[in-house]
Amino acid sequence: MRNHTKGRWLSFVCTIALLSGTTLAPAQQPAAGAARGTEAVGERKPLAESLTGVARAEYEAGRILYMDGDYQTAVVKFERAYQESKDPRLLWNMAAAEKNLRHYVRVEELVRRYLDESGAQLTETERADAQVLLDTVSQFIGDVTIKVQPDGSSVAVDGAAVGVTPLPKPVRLEIGTRLLEIKKDGFVPQRESFQISGGSQLLEFNLEQELHQGTLRILADPGNIIHVDGKVVGTTEWQGTLASGAHNVHVTADGFRPYRSDTVVQDNQTTTLRITLQEDARPLGAMSPEDSKNDYMWAWIAGGAVVVSGLAIGSYYLFRPEDSGPPAPVDGTLGTIELPFGF
Repeated sequence: MRNHTKGRWLSFVCTIALLSGTTLAPAQQPAAGAARGTEAVGERKPLAESLTGVARAEYEAGRILYMDGDYQTAVVKFERAYQESKDPRLLWNMAAAEKNLRHYVRVEELVRRYLDESGAQLTETERADAQVLLDTVSQFIGDVTIKVQPDGSSVAVDGAAVGVTPLPKPVRLEIGTRLLEIKKDGFVPQRESFQISGGSQLLEFNLEQELHQGTLRILADPGNIIHVDGKVVGTTEWQGTLASGAHNVHVTADGFRPYRSDTVVQDNQTTTLRITLQEDARPLGAMSPEDSKNDYMWAWIAGGAVVVSGLAIGSYYLFRPEDSGPPAPVDGTLGTIELPFGF
């Protein structure tokens, strides 16, 4: 049976390759189909004679391209000729070109349409030859069931859209290495290559939800109390994962002016703050409520910190009011640029 099938496959190839010069259809001409089917099979004219106008011009161009080995463009020309004429013999020619491109799923689809649209116009021999071709190309196709969580994910194979999950039926794919891409808004896309073999296969995927978050690291002096978004999170040093966006950082210590400012956390990045509080010359109890309120609003006016995205830690710089004594020395550098007092 295998040798017989192989022989019929080679016969199909030769039928397509060794042509009379007027048609790419099988040696025994198929009928024109139900839409054109008033002629008997033996009375059918070759395509080059039965087609007219644009259909004939596109067919002739496709035949030349096929003979020249440009199968991809030949398919386009045969398709246009078919749209103009609806002659199912052109479906057979398209299948021949797709076969040379190793698009076996497409060959299967076109031959089935050829059989359906030709209907009773085909002889038993022609119908049997087409069925042998279908049986042969099926050996190069696999049925792949693709399951994805969550539903509503779009699936593409080799860049061509397949559908949105849940898919209603298995996907017919040529054997070999195929690239599957699965996407859904709010989830991390998945892109993987899989080896497709003949027969049936099951591929299952679970997409991970996209998390818009990053890491915030705060380095303060020993004993300093660290607050993030109004909550005490630690002393001296703290690191944690936060949702992307702005977060309020507040650092306090007895005898020092508090630090308060907003900092932005970015997706999948680490933002580091190095904070040194400024010593307060006045006792904490001597501060008026208004002074205390003003001190909470001092960020970027009377004090602050250098924020560095990524893993690097920059230096910090501080400002002091004019009446609070001599300036504090600068601690460190930002890259290679020294940050002078009063910058």
